[in-house]
Amino acid sequence: MIHQSASEGHGHASNDSILIVDDAPPNIGLLYAALQQAGYQIYAATSGAQALLIAHEVRPNLILLDVVMPGMDGFETCRRLKNEAATEQIPIIFITAANSTEDIAKGFAAGAVDYLSKPLRVDELLIRVKMHLQKQHFLLVQQEQTEKLKLIVDNMSEAVVLLDAKGQITFSNPACHAGLGYTGDEVLGKSITSLLSERQPASCLKFFSTDSDLNISSPTHCGPSEVCVQHSSGKALNMDLTLASVFLQERHYVGLLRDRQPELQHHASLLAADCDPLTNLANLRRFEVTLEQCWQYCLSTVMPVSLLQIRIHQREDCYHHAERHAGDQILQEIARILLVQANRRNGLAARIAEHEFALLVPDLSKEATAFLTHTLRDELMLLLKQKIPASSTEREKAGGISIAYASQVPHAGQNGKQLLDVLSNALPTRQCDEVSRIIATEM
Repeated sequence: MIHQSASEGHGHASNDSILIVDDAPPNIGLLYAALQQAGYQIYAATSGAQALLIAHEVRPNLILLDVVMPGMDGFETCRRLKNEAATEQIPIIFITAANSTEDIAKGFAAGAVDYLSKPLRVDELLIRVKMHLQKQHFLLVQQEQTEKLKLIVDNMSEAVVLLDAKGQITFSNPACHAGLGYTGDEVLGKSITSLLSERQPASCLKFFSTDSDLNISSPTHCGPSEVCVQHSSGKALNMDLTLASVFLQERHYVGLLRDRQPELQHHASLLAADCDPLTNLANLRRFEVTLEQCWQYCLSTVMPVSLLQIRIHQREDCYHHAERHAGDQILQEIARILLVQANRRNGLAARIAEHEFALLVPDLSKEATAFLTHTLRDELMLLLKQKIPASSTEREKAGGISIAYASQVPHAGQNGKQLLDVLSNALPTRQCDEVSRIIATEM
């Protein structure tokens, strides 16, 4: 083996190495001189067997290989190099005096990327070497980027699929297999639409068409869209589907499927934390947060805040156990009435205790707040009249309604919770002689 590092001051600096394989030392000398002058690191072997050993040891960037050699010829040497994972990516240029079409075809079939005819022309040699080294560098960079991308995609928690122009799956990552219950082979070639329920978004359909004209003008991005994906077990999965077009010789699409179940569970937990389970109104926690936000907004805009608190006086001993469900229904009806009034005025209705409700309305005058309070009292009393037995004595026994209300422009140093406490303290803790009572308050 002959090894020579690139000399300084000659040609261009290069870290590229080249293995010369030729059984004739004069030929090696000629190639060595030209390539060493150009700045390449040179290795040399005088037989195919020696070339295999050197190639495995030093992994040259390119191999110049003579065809006609005793023992293992260039064709066989090339085939063995291409059959080894360690050397299969190294570009090989044949150097041959045999210029027949059959020999050239045989060389390309063995795995060569090019050939040079003897006698060699140095200028052509250097151009071909430089061209193939540049190409090899580009391919190696591409391969490295592809491996990095595959590593990222394979370790993503979201399901990723690559689709052709008709929406058929050409690649899927492990998260897709784990999430949908299919192997890579099982989803390969499937249409993405075959995995979706019939209620798929119409926007997704625009992506895939057998009509080439439609395909060219189809959108380049879609989603995320809520879709229902069929698991291999038959279970329906709620997922978000995002599609984006890419061009790999022809149009392809990258599809990202994200499981919506954790998001839905999180949303449900937040909703449960902020929502009264019986009436689906806001609970006290959410009401107090919104009240403070509204208070600060009205403070900055000098607008009034209107607040109503409704207390239902209900004597539990008047209800048999079988009637408690009816009592819950009455609370739900009260909630619906309050919700209607809140929605009309961009406000918020809440159930803040077992038999207490509150209504928050921004930018409502005192007069309008008083009118709203009396309207609500009439609606709620009508509800009780309809839901509780007809005898007035029984209705009075069953309970009544007290409503405290206030409307005022917030002042610095005050907060909404203080106003809510004022209303709460103004309400009677037990039913008085009146079936209903309205109490105007201020802070």
